[in-house]
Amino acid sequence: MAAPRNDDVKKEILDAAQALLETTASADLSLAAIAEKAHVSKGTLYYHFPNKEDLLFALMDRYLEEQQAELDAWTSNTAKDTSLPRLVKYVLQRDTENVGIRLHFIYEATEGNEHARQRLLERYEHFAEEIGELIAKRNPDVDAEYASWLILILSDGLLIHKNLKNPCVDTEDFIRKTEHEIRRYIH
Repeated sequence: MAAPRNDDVKKEILDAAQALLETTASADLSLAAIAEKAHVSKGTLYYHFPNKEDLLFALMDRYLEEQQAELDAWTSNTAKDTSLPRLVKYVLQRDTENVGIRLHFIYEATEGNEHARQRLLERYEHFAEEIGELIAKRNPDVDAEYASWLILILSDGLLIHKNLKNPCVDTEDFIRKTEHEIRRYIH
């Protein structure tokens, strides 16, 4: 039987860390617990990720790259309605589906981890540019830069309220109403 490939081991470690982050704060997450959950030795874990910060960055990069790939696939599908109202609905739904993991990244970035803050801001800027380009193509009369940041900021607010389990905010209903109102304003 062949030994697992490095990429497979890294994936197992990242999957284990992501699963643990669903129930554990990142500050309380130990590399030993991740190694145990991934069924690897601590030495193997340290070989791939010398410290927890490197592991969390790899997890953040994987999550953000997956979001980017999903957005690219969604917007390039010519069979889909990718109008501005649908784009807003898509981004808001996607961004509020996996609540826990994103909040860990935001927490790390706002609690003094400058490296995490810079990486997250770079990704936000990239997403804003890409969403802005999509908006500009579909609605040239809309301030695309403003609209893209409005969508991203709105998605973060919804993410927080969903995680707070705010009884005053039904996330799905809010997204549906937002799509409806955008349709009204642009027609």
